[in-house]
Amino acid sequence: MACHALRRPGIDGHIGVIGAPHGAGGLRHLLYILGVVTLLAPFQNAGFSTLLLREKISATPALAALAPALPGLALGHLLAVSLALMCGAVLLLPFPEAARLSCGIFCFGAIALSQQISARLKSAGDFYGEARWQARGRTFSALPVAAVALLTIPSPNAVFLCWGGGLLMAFRLLPRGSGKLRPRYRLETSLYQASLGFLWIELTTAIYHRIDIVILHHLLGDAPAVGHYAAAYRLFDGASLFVAPIASICFRELRLLWRDADALHRLSGKLLLAALGMGILLAGGGYYAAPAAVRLFFGAAYSEASAEAAGWLFLGLAFIVPNAVLTQLAIATNRERCYAWAACFSALLNISLNFALVPAHGIRGAAWATIVTEAGLGLALYLGMTRRKNFSGPPA
Repeated sequence: MACHALRRPGIDGHIGVIGAPHGAGGLRHLLYILGVVTLLAPFQNAGFSTLLLREKISATPALAALAPALPGLALGHLLAVSLALMCGAVLLLPFPEAARLSCGIFCFGAIALSQQISARLKSAGDFYGEARWQARGRTFSALPVAAVALLTIPSPNAVFLCWGGGLLMAFRLLPRGSGKLRPRYRLETSLYQASLGFLWIELTTAIYHRIDIVILHHLLGDAPAVGHYAAAYRLFDGASLFVAPIASICFRELRLLWRDADALHRLSGKLLLAALGMGILLAGGGYYAAPAAVRLFFGAAYSEASAEAAGWLFLGLAFIVPNAVLTQLAIATNRERCYAWAACFSALLNISLNFALVPAHGIRGAAWATIVTEAGLGLALYLGMTRRKNFSGPPA
C-alpha cells in the first residue's frame, strides 16, 4: 500500500524479539498500542521525507529556492510537532496512558529522523552510505531492545524508549557532514502545500496497515487469533521490505527522467513488467515458505493459525511489488494527488472488506481483505496514472 521507502524501519525485528515471551495475548496488546501510535506518526513526518527525496534529486521549479533549507525545515517541524503531541498526551490522558503514548511518540519521532537522513543520502545517489546508515540505525536500536527482552519481559514503554534511544545514538555518532544539521523553525506555506499530499498518503497508509488489528480487536475481542494474525502480518510486512531498496533505485531513475515523456514511458513500462514477474515469484514462494518462516521467527505456538494467515498474506506480494513501481512513478512525476486519492480509496476498501469478512471468516477474512485491497490500489493507481497522455511533468 505505502510507498515502500516510507515503511517503518526495524518494526518487524523488534516485535519478533519480544513476540515469543509475550505470547499471542501480550503481542496483541503491544501491536494495538503500536497501531494507535502509528496513526499519529504521519503528522510528525508530514510527508517531508518523501518531499526531501524528490526535491533533492530534481527540484520542482516552484520549490527550487527552498530546496537548500528543506532538511532543516523538515527537522524543525518534526521536533515541534513531536513535542506538541507529547504535551497533549500529558495534559489530556491519565498518567499510564500518557506515558505509554509519549514513549511511542518519542520512538516514532526518532524513526522519522532516520527516514529524513535516508532520504537525503538516497537523493544524492549514495545508496552505499544509506545502507550503512540503515545498518547502523537498526543495530543501535535492536541491541538495547534485545538486551531488555533477554533480561526481563519488556513493557511497551521500555521497547519504545530503547528503540528510539538507539536511533538517536546512531544519529549522534554520525561523522561530520554526513547528515547532521540544525533545525529551522520557519513556516513556509509553499512547502506545506507541497507536502500535504504526502501527509495524506502517509495517514491513509498508516490507517490501512494498522486498522485490521484494531478491527480484529473490536470484532473478536481478546481472542488469541488476533495475536496470531499480528504475528503473520509482521512477517508479511517484513517480507515486503525487500522491495524497498529496488523501489528507491527505481524512484531516482524515474525522477531524473520526469521531464522526458518518451524515455519515462519506456522505463516505466520495463519496470512494471519486471515488477509483475518478481511479485508473482515472491507470492508463490512466500505462500509455500510461510509455515516454516512462522515457526522460525515466532515459535511453535504460532505455527498453525499464523502460518495459514501468513500464507494468504504472502499472495498479496503479487500486487505489492508492481504497486511499488506505480507509487514511485506517481511521486516522481508530481502526481502525489493521484496517489493520495488511490490510497484513500484503498483504505476505505480495506475497512469495508474487514467488517464484511472478519465476522464470518476470522483472520482468514482479514488476509483476504489485504489481498483485494492491494489489487484495488494497483488498479486505482494505474487508471489514475494513464488517464492523461502526458504524465511526465508537473500537474496543471
